[in-house]
Amino acid sequence: MFSTLPAELILDILGWLPIDTVRNLNLVSKHVRDFIDVNEDIIYRTAAFQLGYIPSKDFAFENLAHLYSPRIMRYVSTCKELCKELRYVSAAWKGRAPSAIRVFEPFQQDDVHRIKVDEDAGIIINSFNMGGICVSDLETGSMLWALSANYVSGYPHVEYENGFMIFNLRGKRKEVWKLVGSHPRLPRPKSSPVDSKQATISRLMGEHYCDTYPRGHFQAWSAIEVPELTHAFRFVYPTLLTAERRHLYLYDVRTGTLERNIVITEPEIHEPPHLTYVDISPHYIFVCGWPSIRIVSRQTGKVLMDIASDKAHYSPNVFAMDRHTETTQGSALCIHRPYIREPALQTQITHVYDQFLATHVSPCGHHLAILSVSSRLLIVPFFERLWEDNPLPDINSISLEIELGSRARSSRYLAFDSSRVAVATDTGIFIVHLDLSKGAERILNVCRVQELDRPHALGEMSCLQMSQTALWLTWQYPYPEPIGQSRTNFGELLAERVSYHVFNPTIPIGTINIRPFGGFDDLVQITRKQVCRVDFARPLPGPMQREPTPEEFDDGDF
Repeated sequence: MFSTLPAELILDILGWLPIDTVRNLNLVSKHVRDFIDVNEDIIYRTAAFQLGYIPSKDFAFENLAHLYSPRIMRYVSTCKELCKELRYVSAAWKGRAPSAIRVFEPFQQDDVHRIKVDEDAGIIINSFNMGGICVSDLETGSMLWALSANYVSGYPHVEYENGFMIFNLRGKRKEVWKLVGSHPRLPRPKSSPVDSKQATISRLMGEHYCDTYPRGHFQAWSAIEVPELTHAFRFVYPTLLTAERRHLYLYDVRTGTLERNIVITEPEIHEPPHLTYVDISPHYIFVCGWPSIRIVSRQTGKVLMDIASDKAHYSPNVFAMDRHTETTQGSALCIHRPYIREPALQTQITHVYDQFLATHVSPCGHHLAILSVSSRLLIVPFFERLWEDNPLPDINSISLEIELGSRARSSRYLAFDSSRVAVATDTGIFIVHLDLSKGAERILNVCRVQELDRPHALGEMSCLQMSQTALWLTWQYPYPEPIGQSRTNFGELLAERVSYHVFNPTIPIGTINIRPFGGFDDLVQITRKQVCRVDFARPLPGPMQREPTPEEFDDGDF
């Protein structure tokens, strides 16, 4: 083939082959190896495009910094190295390559409440139980900038994206701060302007941390006074959503203006949810709580879908965790192969007393991840089908449901990043890998951070985040074992029986109580809680410890 076909045709063929096949072709003959060496950039650029690593074959290499974090690009100077690095990180996320649990040690405070990571800027933002916000260097841990507890009250929730940080103060106020150097041409907002106190604090903190300026520094941008006390807020650039049960307020953080005030007054299937979480996409608002999740149109304010939290099942095939696992040398994860289990509830039981803890929409805006308090994860791929298709499908017909550990144990946190979902429950910390391509929606595998199998510690978590190369969480690692307690056997937790209480046993359609041992609203009692990460980047310095073998990629990577 290499001697008879035109070079352009050979290159086109090689571009469609798996990377492992191209690598093996190097061993066929010196002639083939020379051909591949001469055309290496073209071959691997095509491969990177086919794998979705770059948006087009002619994508400028210097623009890769806009797609991938410096923690990935520090090894990359060619398309071949890009494929190699992303292959390694993808394998590590799936438990197929080495990864490590690392402590973010430099924090002087050990009561971390919230985590926000910006790998592009190389910073990590943390808020604390006792108040205050700290910005640190992602690699060295050195403090770059901070706001004291005298200014930011205790347990502040922090949102961050694209250079804007938002946090709540007492009452109805949400403050917006902008990362120095980001959005340099954006004019100062005329609506919701900075007040004198906020401006003074901004100036004083800039002076106090002048040695690190401008890296990691924020400047006061605006002060938004919401018309009423709200119970949840979420920021997806450029929109800040702050919500209570019937009112949804949408602000543009660039200008500080109230874009839309949605008042939900129409008749509904359920009462307005007691809020536990909200999320937002370009077209929809997601209001999560008990007794349902509402999907609201941003354009019309109409409730498009109301998903009740009282269903015994949301899919005809409910996946459960197998106690048997696979491990890869050097990985912090173990791998579960989910299996379809027999129904845990009697057939006449159709309604359960459960509630939704959190929901996240995927970055592409097409898929929904929902987490119930009873450790059930529901994935709704292409959720718009629920009101757009003809005939309208039932949610059971398009959803994927998986029980992450024991239903008798509470969920704690949810994160959704493209094709993977991270979940923390009182049973463990899980990473669910999905194939969400149209018509082929499926669960690929489930990984568990087995070193963190400590239920008494998992219940004290307050935050879980994903970046391109790491899973971040609040934790004290290594965790000191309380007297008389040790790591719980995961298999024993899977075998736990849920204590069901039938509210109305006299009728065929019953309602049962599956309230877990601990609720999502239990107070966090931990005394020491720092930042810990499960690191999937290739270690620095030195070469990667082990390159994954082709046989390990058996779930659709190549």
